[in-house]
Amino acid sequence: MTPGYRECRGLFFSEGQKCRPVSAFPYPPCLHEGGEVLYTGSEEPEPGKYLGTLKVFHAITPATKTTTHYFWGTAFKGNNPDPESVVSMMLQSTQAALDEDIMATKCIEEMIQRSDTGRLDELLLRADNVCVLGRRMMEKLIRAEAET
Repeated sequence: MTPGYRECRGLFFSEGQKCRPVSAFPYPPCLHEGGEVLYTGSEEPEPGKYLGTLKVFHAITPATKTTTHYFWGTAFKGNNPDPESVVSMMLQSTQAALDEDIMATKCIEEMIQRSDTGRLDELLLRADNVCVLGRRMMEKLIRAEAET
């Protein structure tokens, strides 16, 4: 968890144990939805009390052979007494995360350009499971469309 994200979440919720069911859903061809609902934990004074819901949406679509358009949005519903601070922190932490993504994407694109095959060897991590499943669904749709 980045410091900006930790600070942002601190604005939303008090300290202490939390219950956080998290979900992530890919919607081919280009949308990914994620979210979490937060409740106080079992050791809190009011266990199971609703604290808020966070939703995140990502969509990506090709622009050229080596560029894409990336759309990102988020929404929070909760009981924060200072909503303007929440919005400001969300913008700051989101920009920091997107800046990291842009830097990583540029490095990956440079590696692809330097490779002999124009591709990179795949390294699959457990945390990438939803993205890999989404990509495989897209590849299946592309193959099916090419066969028609």
